[in-house]
Amino acid sequence: MRNREVRFGYAKHLEKGQKLGAFYKVHDIHFLDFLIKVHKLEKENNYNVFTSLAEYNKGIPDHICGEGKKLGSWRTDHWKHMASYYFFLDIDADDFNEVAIALFSTRELLKLFDDDNIPYYVRFSGKGFHILIPEYAFGTYSKNPRDKYNIYNLYQKIADGLRDDVSIMIDKRNKFDSFRKIKCPYTLSNYKDQQYLCMPLEKGHLRNFELGFMKPRYWLEQTKLNQEVVYNTGNAFKLIKRYAKEWLPS
Repeated sequence: MRNREVRFGYAKHLEKGQKLGAFYKVHDIHFLDFLIKVHKLEKENNYNVFTSLAEYNKGIPDHICGEGKKLGSWRTDHWKHMASYYFFLDIDADDFNEVAIALFSTRELLKLFDDDNIPYYVRFSGKGFHILIPEYAFGTYSKNPRDKYNIYNLYQKIADGLRDDVSIMIDKRNKFDSFRKIKCPYTLSNYKDQQYLCMPLEKGHLRNFELGFMKPRYWLEQTKLNQEVVYNTGNAFKLIKRYAKEWLPS
């Protein structure tokens, strides 16, 4: 989460409303610990941690704890400070009984990406799976939300195409904008009666996945956590050609 924005949010099953605190820039784990203490969350177990798809340059404005962002022109000019913006697919189950279906859909998508040598990361999200493709795989596109051929519209076209062609399990709320946040890896995903860990997945875990592997207790007994690994070394040009030809350079 280094140089990304972070937000805390109450778990959806609570009646408190989802938002908890403002968006904050996080430089390192020490500042995250500081924010948890500011919001008095040390003894809470009912919140989730969200992080931005966008990674920012180090020069983005600082945040004021308790007051949120020094807005100024940030709301309109934040995109100028982006270092990268990841493509993202949310393959979510409606309930825990459907996680196996989400797993099947995730495997189908990853088989397509493996066949085309498209680089990706994959994570468990608490009740489904997140697939992320780094921006460099797509080439260079505008991050200005006002431009017609911006990176957010490109990603949306591809995600909609993959939903139609490969998996209807891709969340229809999988919308791209410059402020998009997703659950932060290595944090707890809280539900009414249980908790799971939002964990980067290795291919071995995907082949032999069990929901119990994502319980916090399981990982407390392991000697190390999974590392975030990017699989494949190619690019995503085939996805652009297949679903968003108008974005291809002339």
